[in-house]
Amino acid sequence: MLAIVPAFAQIDDATRRRYDDLVAKQHVGGRIQPEDRQFMMKVFPQLHPARESTGMTPLTDLGTGIYKGEQGGLYPGGVNEMPAAHRNAGLAQARRIVPLDAEGRPSPDGKIALMSLGMSNTTMEF
Repeated sequence: MLAIVPAFAQIDDATRRRYDDLVAKQHVGGRIQPEDRQFMMKVFPQLHPARESTGMTPLTDLGTGIYKGEQGGLYPGGVNEMPAAHRNAGLAQARRIVPLDAEGRPSPDGKIALMSLGMSNTTMEF
């Protein structure tokens, strides 16, 4: 980091503020626009080298490998295929969903409702 300080000192205040604002935005999980990323790479190309990959293995490709103490795959055993017991349990739960009347009793004239609760990102995912 010490080698960067002299180069950073040569940047005008407006450029430095914009760069610092973008870095701060990234640190709190904010997304930056492609033009902002290009700006950051132009200011400090040595800090933002181009790369094809992060070098990390997707969970679906990890198999029985371990990442941070957890096994890969979407399901136990490092596999990505849903186990039959899991699928059967889900289908059994789904069969229990039936239209209900105003008093909560099963009724062919009843309704099935789906509701989402949560913060703003819940709306986007839902």
